[in-house]
Amino acid sequence: MTRKHFKQLAQMIKDNHRLASVRGNPMHVIDSANFIDELCIFLKTQNPRFQEDLFREACGQITS
Repeated sequence: MTRKHFKQLAQMIKDNHRLASVRGNPMHVIDSANFIDELCIFLKTQNPRFQEDLFREACGQITS
């Protein structure tokens, strides 16, 4: 991966995190659904053969 890829990933994380209270403690959490959506869009631009359904299944978003 190149610097461009790392910058894009960092921006996606930044865009999809929020502050939440977890058991009374403030924590940064990532909205995984939106993050995975953005990540799939990005990965498709990098690899036209990217298999989104297999990736989403591997992430646990889709169960077979």
